[in-house]
Amino acid sequence: MRAENGETPTEPPKGKADEVSGPINDKVDDELLNGLIKVNVEGTTKVTQAVLLGMLKSKKGLL
Repeated sequence: MRAENGETPTEPPKGKADEVSGPINDKVDDELLNGLIKVNVEGTTKVTQAVLLGMLKSKKGLL
């Protein structure tokens, strides 16, 4: 990949998303990581449980 000036960039271009997120590094402590995992796993489980009963009654639906 070449930059507009023809040189090979050393880092990918920065965007607005980089202002609020970035690579996981030593700044992510165990408490934050556990919170992220909890939200993603429990959130997915609770939404699945919320729609599953209706899908079973109607005998159709996708997860």
